[in-house]
Amino acid sequence: MVGDDGIRMAIEHREAGVAVVALAGEIDTWNLPTLRESLNALPDDGVRHLVLDLSGVEFLESGGLSVMIELYKRLQRDGGSLTLAAVPGWLRQVLATTGLEHILPAHLDVPTALAKVLPGPSSD
Repeated sequence: MVGDDGIRMAIEHREAGVAVVALAGEIDTWNLPTLRESLNALPDDGVRHLVLDLSGVEFLESGGLSVMIELYKRLQRDGGSLTLAAVPGWLRQVLATTGLEHILPAHLDVPTALAKVLPGPSSD
């Protein structure tokens, strides 16, 4: 959980190199360093596929998008992925306007996003 600086972060699910992190509050200049450090620690702990649940995000400045892009590049380089879930309408518009919707896939909800990144049942 990230501190009391306007943003809250909780790992809601973790298995087989996949983690779901719920973000809530405001992502701004003051909490970007803490958020960056917390998210960047996940690949170091074995997370290859990350789903960010953005349903509780009330504000996101451009630096927050930069953190997501940096994390996307790092995970992609290592064969992983970054997926967004439950993206608020205003943020969907930002992603569309900036063209980031093409590299940061956004899904309606966390279960849908997880279905895209979790390994399916084996055919044994």
